[in-house]
Amino acid sequence: MRRGPPDMARTARSFSFPVDRYRYPAEGTTPEGYPIDTSKPVRARILAHVYPKPGATVERLPDGREVTTVVEACTCDDLQLAHQTDSGRADEIGYDGGRFEVRSVAPWPGGPTGARTWRVFEAVRVQRP
Repeated sequence: MRRGPPDMARTARSFSFPVDRYRYPAEGTTPEGYPIDTSKPVRARILAHVYPKPGATVERLPDGREVTTVVEACTCDDLQLAHQTDSGRADEIGYDGGRFEVRSVAPWPGGPTGARTWRVFEAVRVQRP
């Protein structure tokens, strides 16, 4: 008989689907000496279980952008916040026809098997003024 909490990591993976992660590169040059285009993010396909955040509201950010949708998700893939990147821009997630900026990342204690590598994140869809 199994004891302890259920293994939610396996359940979360069964509900996960591919989404695009966009990461902006830092300024610099390629090994050949060409400047790196920092205006275009590098896209990578990751698996995530994305769902609307309960009780989320529309808000205005200090730079004038407006948050219209807030989602939460769990993934075992790497996500970075703005202060963790050399470019100073947070990762973005392509979901539901839009781009969502990652706002927070935390460990997700989903269960004993493989859960240590899972993390939960919050992302916001922002509109430019």
